[in-house]
Amino acid sequence: PDARVPLDAASLEGALLCAKICSYAQGLALIRTTSAEKGWAAALPEVLDCWRGGCIIRAGLLTVFRDACLADPALENLLLAPAVAALVAPRLAQWRAVVALAVTRGL
Repeated sequence: PDARVPLDAASLEGALLCAKICSYAQGLALIRTTSAEKGWAAALPEVLDCWRGGCIIRAGLLTVFRDACLADPALENLLLAPAVAALVAPRLAQWRAVVALAVTRGL
C-alpha cells in the first residue's frame, strides 16, 4: 500500500464511493448497450429516475448520474462525464491503497 495514503475510515469511504460509482457506470453501460442491441430505447435518465423513485435505490448519486446523462445523451460511460470524474479522481489514491492492502492480506 501507498504509505502516503492513510488507511482510515475516510480512505475506506473514498474507496467504497469509487467502487459504487464504477459499479453504476458498468451497469448503465450494459443497459445502454443491450438497449441498443435489442431495440429497447431505454433512456438512461428515465432509468435513473425510476431507480431513484423506487424503494430499493435511493442514492443521491443517481441525480448526479442522471444530470450527466442529460448533459450528454451520447455519453458512453458515466466515468467520462466531468462531474462523475471529479468525484472519482480525488479518491483514486484511497481506492488503490485499500485494494493494495486487501491484496497483500489475501482478501
